[in-house]
Amino acid sequence: MDEAATHRLRKLLQAHVRECAPDDFHHQTLRVTRSGAADEAEISMLVEMLRDGLALGPEDVLLDLGCGNGSITDRLFSRCAGGEGVDFTEALIEVALRYFVRPPSRTYLAKGAVEYVSSCERPERFTKVLFAGAFQCLSPQAAQAALEALCRRFSRVDRVLIAMLPDRDQAASSPAPKRTSAEFLDDYQSAWGLWRTRGEMTALAAATGWHAEIRDWPSAHPQAPYRFDTVLTRASAVQRFWNQLRRLSRP
Repeated sequence: MDEAATHRLRKLLQAHVRECAPDDFHHQTLRVTRSGAADEAEISMLVEMLRDGLALGPEDVLLDLGCGNGSITDRLFSRCAGGEGVDFTEALIEVALRYFVRPPSRTYLAKGAVEYVSSCERPERFTKVLFAGAFQCLSPQAAQAALEALCRRFSRVDRVLIAMLPDRDQAASSPAPKRTSAEFLDDYQSAWGLWRTRGEMTALAAATGWHAEIRDWPSAHPQAPYRFDTVLTRASAVQRFWNQLRRLSRP
C-alpha cells in the first residue's frame, strides 16, 4: 500500500474508532452482524478457529499482526504465554493499551506489519504468528515481503495462521458489492481486501519458504462459503529444492 493510501485508510479507521464507545470493541473492529449487533456466538467460534489453526499451546508466544483493538488477541493470549499485538491504527492500539495490555507478557504496539517483521527486536521470542483479517489488506509485494521476513528472521516460529481470507473462486456467493469485478477483487485497499484463490496462497507460501495447508471454515459459520484459512509451516529442504527448481523452470 503506498504512503498516501495508507494515510487515508488510517484516518478513516481512526475516525470510525473514535465515533464508537470506548469499550464497544466489536463495533470498533466492524465485527458485527448485519443487524449491527455483536454476535458473541460467532466471535467465540472465531476465537476457537484461530486457536485451533495456530495449534496454540500454553508455552507459545504469539505475534498477532493486525490485532485491531486487542479484544480477540487478548482471548488468545489467555490460552498461551502471551505475546505482542501489532496494528497500524493508533486509535485501535490506544484501546488495546487501555483495556488489554498486561506487561510484560501481553503488549501492544502501533506499527505496520511489514515494518514490524522486518525490524523488530528479539524476533526469536515468538513461536506462533497470526494474521486474522489483515493479510488481504497488504499489497502483493508487502505480503510477500512479510512472509519472507517471517521465514528469515523468526527462527522459532513453526506455524503462521493467515485467517479469514476471502476466496476468489467463491466471490459470487458472498455479500460483497461488485463481487464479480476483477478491479474490486484485486483492490487490497477495500474493506474486503485482495481476494485470492487457494492455489495462489499455496504458490505464495512456496515462494517464501513455507508449506501451505488450506483449511475450510466450519459449515456452521455464515461466512464459510467464501472464506478460508491458510496454515504455514516451514518447508523442508526437499520442498525448498523443488520449489526453487519450479521457479527456475518457468519461462
